[in-house]
Amino acid sequence: MTYGATFVKKAPTMKHENCTNPAPKQPWQVDDNIALECIPKEGWIREMVDYMIECTDAPVWFHLGAVLTTLSTAAGQAELLITRQDDTTSRLGFQLWSVIIGQSGTRKSQSSNIAVRILNNASMTNNNPSLILPADGSVEGLHDALAEEKRSGVGLYYPGELRQLFDMYKRNYSKSMITWFLRTYERMPMDRALVKKKGEGTEKSASTDIARLILTPSLSILGTTPPTTLQNNTDKESWSSGFLPRFLFWGARRTKYMELSGQILEREAILCEWLKRIIVRQKPTIIIPYELAQPILKWIRKNVEDKGVAAQPEIFSTLNRLQDKAFQIAGLMCIARHQSICKGTIVVDEEDIKYAIRVLEAMYGTFWALFTEVSGTPEGTQEKSLLRFLDDQPDCSRKEIGEALGDITPTTLYRMLRQLVQEGVIIEVKKARAGRGRRESLYSLSKEPF
Repeated sequence: MTYGATFVKKAPTMKHENCTNPAPKQPWQVDDNIALECIPKEGWIREMVDYMIECTDAPVWFHLGAVLTTLSTAAGQAELLITRQDDTTSRLGFQLWSVIIGQSGTRKSQSSNIAVRILNNASMTNNNPSLILPADGSVEGLHDALAEEKRSGVGLYYPGELRQLFDMYKRNYSKSMITWFLRTYERMPMDRALVKKKGEGTEKSASTDIARLILTPSLSILGTTPPTTLQNNTDKESWSSGFLPRFLFWGARRTKYMELSGQILEREAILCEWLKRIIVRQKPTIIIPYELAQPILKWIRKNVEDKGVAAQPEIFSTLNRLQDKAFQIAGLMCIARHQSICKGTIVVDEEDIKYAIRVLEAMYGTFWALFTEVSGTPEGTQEKSLLRFLDDQPDCSRKEIGEALGDITPTTLYRMLRQLVQEGVIIEVKKARAGRGRRESLYSLSKEPF
């Protein structure tokens, strides 16, 4: 299986240009300048993101989310120890659940495909199976794939668009799969009885139960979705029940344009070779001493425990999980720096903590804004997008608005504009533009919408 591969022997002409009319920034989106500050100056993560920037015009935030998630899969056998003040320890795995979230045309799949392709190639060595699990099938099939001896409970669930997973969540007969996912996240031992028939073709067929046991599962998830799909397939119960709060949401907009995306085989081979070391070596133990954990603990107290209590229970449930995610990201930053000695016991340093907090700070606004976006109706979300666009770019025609907000149909946009004009929220002015003979309707805000 290939993941969006465009096979070329040398670098194609990959020139970036700024989009002449990028979509207006939404509160849940992280722009490239902020995303770049969250990436270490050197190490495998930096090299991966730099390579992905050369190959596609997807947002940098998408690259970072995809890279950290695939790295978490490669490091699935590693352990993360956080020491407490009383010298006891907390143990975490490195499984990350990530959603690349953006409007249509923001290159969500291009970004994730590169990272998944490199992980796939790195894991399929010495007759080992790919760490990319089958995305279509039953929970039994997923369990059996994860339980294979050479996978040892480690894998990446990469379905592409997450609509299927969200649909499962809403169906009663699919609850067993969601429960299975939640158990893997908590790294709980799991088994199931596999019925194997013997003596097929005879009148008397015996059967025997074979246990498929996973002692310490480490399952990461990487998927993509537009915000409207997330909204249409989830509700407040989804956020409060514990399933969605386990995800990191990497929301961004595309501000660059590239005529042709591509792949540089030589660069991918180097990146793939390093990732192999993480997969095949004895699992390292990453330690975060109590003193180094203090900046993350203080950030959580200030931004979650003090402020989050005033939030709705659903969003507080999500924010409350940021502490463990910050520790995981700091550990992954540490692994990525130790490209040649990633074995034994490794202690994170202040740089790893610093970059993990930067990711937290950028992600924090996304959680607040995204919950507000998806907790209303689809029409309400589209209306907010329309008003933000006019706030940023007044005097726009219906055609220009439709091109910028591609997820609103022309009929819906026409009806929405008529309604907002009647309510006095926006004004419609007919006037001719320079170089155009005819007059056209241009729309602007008549008052602050927020």
